[in-house]
Amino acid sequence: MPNKVTVSDATLRQAAEEGMDAFVDTFVNAINASVGGKLTAETMAQLNASK
Repeated sequence: MPNKVTVSDATLRQAAEEGMDAFVDTFVNAINASVGGKLTAETMAQLNASK
C-alpha cells in the first residue's frame, strides 16, 4: 500500500514566500519523511506515480 504524503497549507505558503528552492524542498522533505528518511528500492515501492 502506498504511503500518504501530506503538506500543510501553512507550510506551502511559508515555503512559497521563501522562494522556489524552499517550495520544492517542502515536497522533497515530505516524500522523504513518508518513507522513513531512507530512499531505497524497497521504500520506492511505497510511493506511487503521483508522488
